[in-house]
Amino acid sequence: MSPNGNRESPAALPIDDSRQPVEIEAEARLRRSSFPPLWQVTCQVQGHALTLHGRVPSYYLKQVAQTLLVRMEGIKVINNELDVVSP
Repeated sequence: MSPNGNRESPAALPIDDSRQPVEIEAEARLRRSSFPPLWQVTCQVQGHALTLHGRVPSYYLKQVAQTLLVRMEGIKVINNELDVVSP
């Protein structure tokens, strides 16, 4: 949420463009989702493995994040290291 209490849109959240294109695309996919907790997830690529980092409020959203990225070109493995924490 922004300081004035409004939800920030996914487009308002910055993406670090100094990283690999696949990391940028993965985070953009998450930010286009309709689930605000996924907008804060970060992605890291090593070789053909994509690792998800961050916190989500449910196991459902942990799975949704992975599902949104499963068919990315050049990615063979997704390491879902998202922590599920109570809101």
